[in-house]
Amino acid sequence: MSSLSPAANGSEVEYAVERLTVSLMSILYQILGVVLILLGLPLFWTPIPVGLVLIAAGLALIVSNSNRARDGVRALRRKHDRLDKWLCKAERIVPHPFDRILQRTETDTDGWERLRD
Repeated sequence: MSSLSPAANGSEVEYAVERLTVSLMSILYQILGVVLILLGLPLFWTPIPVGLVLIAAGLALIVSNSNRARDGVRALRRKHDRLDKWLCKAERIVPHPFDRILQRTETDTDGWERLRD
């Protein structure tokens, strides 16, 4: 069977379409994250800070869909020990999808050991 057979080309096309779909969805989620952050900024200062929820959701969407954003959060965690400790504590409190997002931004060192300090 040659590499130009319809069966091989069909699966290659399906794979390419799937990769394109995943990439487009990732871009859409990142755009939605930016929109949520922009909507949350003016609402943050209201008596009930609804903006905080929108900003957190927007950041979660961006960090979960962008390697660059994850690397940025990792760099911030390495640079600011208090932020790293706070995010380690938050991993235990937040619901499941969000704790996985925070775990993906952990630094090389074990965060649980820092909680004991």
